[in-house]
Amino acid sequence: MAMDKIKSLMLSVAVATALEAGAISPRATPTQPDWFQTSPDLYAGTVATGAAPFLAEINPAPFGEATYVHNAPLETSEPIKGAHGRNIFHLMGDLSPYFSPEEGFCVDEYPLPRGANITQMHLLQRHGARYPSSSEGLDSWGAGIVNATAKGTVFQGELEFLNDWSYKLGKEILVPKGRQELFDSGILNFYNYGHLWDNSSKIVVRTTLQSRMLESCENFLAGFFGLNWRNHANILATIDPATTGEFSCTKEGETIADTIEIPVGTWMATYLKERTAELKRLAGNYTWTVTDTYHAQSLCSYETISLGYSDFCRLFTYEDWVNYAYLMDIEFAGYSGFHSPTGRAQGSAWVEEFLARIEGHLLDVPANTTGANMTLDTNPVTFPLDQKLYLEFTHDANIVSVLTAFGLTQFADPLPLRSCAFYMCSYSNES
Repeated sequence: MAMDKIKSLMLSVAVATALEAGAISPRATPTQPDWFQTSPDLYAGTVATGAAPFLAEINPAPFGEATYVHNAPLETSEPIKGAHGRNIFHLMGDLSPYFSPEEGFCVDEYPLPRGANITQMHLLQRHGARYPSSSEGLDSWGAGIVNATAKGTVFQGELEFLNDWSYKLGKEILVPKGRQELFDSGILNFYNYGHLWDNSSKIVVRTTLQSRMLESCENFLAGFFGLNWRNHANILATIDPATTGEFSCTKEGETIADTIEIPVGTWMATYLKERTAELKRLAGNYTWTVTDTYHAQSLCSYETISLGYSDFCRLFTYEDWVNYAYLMDIEFAGYSGFHSPTGRAQGSAWVEEFLARIEGHLLDVPANTTGANMTLDTNPVTFPLDQKLYLEFTHDANIVSVLTAFGLTQFADPLPLRSCAFYMCSYSNES
């Protein structure tokens, strides 16, 4: 398969380069490279560090209301129209600070049946809270706002803060809250599954070389094992995104317009229509559009998790946030979930690996029928079968695709594009 040849070539070049630089450790043999080398990281992706938070100075609290996220370094008590004590930070999709939903995972949950034992734990964990990705264009939007004010635009009313505002966020990498989330997750999982840890040998943990992925893995391991985690785990880090499932279908891009762009654009224009009209009246000679409103709403999430507080949050009502959460549902369902014709294919490789592990054999599917890395999955060093703990760190879209490949249809609800908040809509089989 062409993709397998490309991966093998890339791996060979990376190993050869590391050997010349003396980066391969003495543990590596002439026939086995050091699979678990994570430094130097040559595939971190596009990264940039944002401004350090200064919440003690910029926080206008107290607002007189309870903070939504308790014992956390985020100011989330800002009054939101129509919230009545409800938490908008649970309605931000993949940008929400990590929380456990009260409703669980859409299924009834029961204690372990009498006589049953847990013998393995397979964890697929998303990275922690991050700065915006390069593709979102928020830095360009911020530059446009600053340029407009420099040329004389005067924002009024609720947008007045933009007259002195500047964009302070980085790109791609974890924010401090993201590091905390993964450290806390490691501690939580140790409490739940620490009994399965066999201290007699190191376990192999998988992630990618993208900065936020590798650091999420490391912070989790520090929480689970302690700061000496390197004595207990080897990290197998592969190049992102070639090994995370997105490229399982070579013609996936041809479906994006129908499954993501059109439904997302339609819903965005629907639920933000009134809010855009209101903000446009406050924008002076700046041509404020639906896209501007959406960027402002996204910055509420990103500035809060990055800087601790955001003035953008107060621009939106509780209903706006309910509709924003629905927008995220539409996007993920169309990209890698049940609404995508390629969603199941994107997650099938991990399901094949999972089945191989619990059945106790190396992956044995034909190379041209899977998105899995057959070089790694047929090697007992990089695909061990004797672990009780399998810890892997990936992206949110990949987790959605795995749920789709497993056929967990409780995530397959239709998502109608109607002119009302989704909690008021009556679901049907209509698309």
